[in-house]
Amino acid sequence: MEILPDTAKMFDLGNEIVSKLNRDLIKKIETQILNALKKNGFDFERGENLNHFMETRCERQIIGNLNRLLVDGIVLCEWDDNINIKVEGNTVIATYG
Repeated sequence: MEILPDTAKMFDLGNEIVSKLNRDLIKKIETQILNALKKNGFDFERGENLNHFMETRCERQIIGNLNRLLVDGIVLCEWDDNINIKVEGNTVIATYG
């Protein structure tokens, strides 16, 4: 079965959109976590110190689409990693959370 050129282009566009949404989502979650850490007195930039802190003092709980970051057993922040994507004509609308 041969894929029509327009179908292949739409597939590539879809993959590109999903990849961009994924990158944006990861950046947004990282920023949210860094802000929550800073608000609670843990001031880190992205790097080795943050990685060590996350490995030794943090725990991630996942309940359905809800994610929780705990520091020393205390909930520091929560986020919903659900993304809804809707296509209207030539427009793609993505809603995070």
